[in-house]
Amino acid sequence: MRSIGVPLGMADEDHPNISATLWRTIADNQTNRYYFDSSLRPSVFYVDLNEVDFNEGVDVKQLDCDTDINYSGDASAHFEVAQPFKFMTK
Repeated sequence: MRSIGVPLGMADEDHPNISATLWRTIADNQTNRYYFDSSLRPSVFYVDLNEVDFNEGVDVKQLDCDTDINYSGDASAHFEVAQPFKFMTK
């Protein structure tokens, strides 16, 4: 997973569209898992989509990845209730 990222601190004036990779993700459609790898954290974690309740009317939840918590393995149980995303209006 880490072999496909652009290293942190890399800059190329001839290719301004290339920037450092902060997150890498892989979706496994056979196990319904979504894997995450942060360039700033040492371990890979995943969300088991079979453990997430997508039914209408359930609370909106989020996984806060901007914390000091270093998720590892299955992070599905770490989702917390959150406010829904507000779309911009014209």
